[in-house]
Amino acid sequence: MRALRSRVAAVAAAGVVLVSVGACSADEPSFCDAARSYEATVRASTESLTRDEAADAFAQDAEAMREVTAPDALSADWDRVTTTASDVADALADGDDGTELLLDDDYQASFSAVTEHVKNSCS
Repeated sequence: MRALRSRVAAVAAAGVVLVSVGACSADEPSFCDAARSYEATVRASTESLTRDEAADAFAQDAEAMREVTAPDALSADWDRVTTTASDVADALADGDDGTELLLDDDYQASFSAVTEHVKNSCS
């Protein structure tokens, strides 16, 4: 689990901005809440969750993320982040650490786009 924590720490650092923002705008509260929850899961997976707890948390976030609609400009990025969350949950449940999924360049670009939107649009 130590390897998971240290290797995913960089991913968590990239998303810390989500925790620092307040409530979302009236037109997209579910999106903002789901994005914040996912970032918290990524962060917790490096700090305190066991592999099984992380698998459950990623799976729950992926399910919640599928239920909300991202702003049109983020649709493809949100889909990629959601799919990756689900894939990480599966990897963790299978005994892998999912780090390669979280460090994928395409995922990182999408995750950055989502976090930037939350930083700028969720208040």
